[in-house]
Amino acid sequence: MDTKVKYTETFTTTCGCYDCPNCNVLSTSDEGELICEECKVDMTPSDYCFEACYDYKHENWANDLFPQWLASVGNPDYVKISGKNMGWLHQEGYAVVETDWDKLYKALTINGDYRLEFVVEGKDFTAKRYSHDEPTGASFTIKPTPICGDCLYAVDTCNCRERG
Repeated sequence: MDTKVKYTETFTTTCGCYDCPNCNVLSTSDEGELICEECKVDMTPSDYCFEACYDYKHENWANDLFPQWLASVGNPDYVKISGKNMGWLHQEGYAVVETDWDKLYKALTINGDYRLEFVVEGKDFTAKRYSHDEPTGASFTIKPTPICGDCLYAVDTCNCRERG
């Protein structure tokens, strides 16, 4: 029996860094203020790790989880991101990006506050984005895709074969 391992991660624009006033432990949270696991006291917001609270998450996905998923689907050069329920008009669409974690992540973000949840389970890779205009979530599937050498679109959407 082949067991699928499931990896999940949430990225938000509200990630913050917090200090413990008693033991000086530094922690990060997407949920707001924390209770120190060491001292059991309220942690206080810290401003010295601006944007660094995402670094460990991005490093984990860029250097470990995303390459593992790419290997499981044949190490493609490009992936196709198919989206549904995007924005306040609930639009559908897709984007084709190179298999680079930063490019994939950027393609899924918006200019505003959001929460982005990634799930990798076996060869399945999905994401869900929540924002002011997407309170029920925009859904995305990420799949390997070959690229047409003539038009540089995903092969399943290019019209080059019809022109033959």
